Amino acid sequence: MIGDVCGTANDAASVELSDGWGMPTRAHVLELINSCTWKVSVEHGYEGYRVFGINARSQYSIFIPFAGYYNAAGVLTASREGFMLWTGQQDGDDEREALCLRLLSAQGSTGQLGAVNKTWRLPIRPVKK
Repeated sequence: MIGDVCGTANDAASVELSDGWGMPTRAHVLELINSCTWKVSVEHGYEGYRVFGINARSQYSIFIPFAGYYNAAGVLTASREGFMLWTGQQDGDDEREALCLRLLSAQGSTGQLGAVNKTWRLPIRPVKK
């Protein structure tokens, strides 16, 4: 199995978008969890979260649509209650799992850093380096 992929040839966001884009790291996810406000929003016909910074750059925000994900059995979950996004880092020494952002409530502000088997198919929200 492949370990951390951030900034490598296996970084899906970097490969697809190039020009300084990449998969988020553990630090990116922790910043979203600990330093941002999450609000359910509908934008351009898509439901998702509008994520606002609460630091000096609070005028900035990102939109993350509810894209859903597939578990190892190939079952699609597409709801805000089971919202997850990949990072490009594995979970410690366990090469079978990668870290992800989980939001377990439609209310937002309940995000956590979790780990999921790499066979799951979760969306990626690229970050600009």
